[in-house]
Amino acid sequence: MAFVGLPWLTKVLAVLATLGHGVVRRPPPVAAAIVVAADGSCCVPAFGQGWFVLGPRTRLTTSWIRLDLRAPLGRLDIVLLKDQLGPEDWSRLSARLRRAVVQ
Repeated sequence: MAFVGLPWLTKVLAVLATLGHGVVRRPPPVAAAIVVAADGSCCVPAFGQGWFVLGPRTRLTTSWIRLDLRAPLGRLDIVLLKDQLGPEDWSRLSARLRRAVVQ
């Protein structure tokens, strides 16, 4: 907006609208812990809905993992990036989820 030839009032309103949108549409808090069992089922204590099973949209790559978690009471979609975990934790999580997805 700074480089567009609009009046300064329009630019200020655009900035305020952007800030307001950021406050109103704030994303939910990030889960502090995700517990993954040997069979690939997951528990997210922050959401308190018990254990989730992996859904069909779960994806595993070398740099990110998308968990499509499903439970009778709801559904979660969580994306984990490789740099969010230590190398050993990332390897263990990837291996456990690969075994669970293949089965």
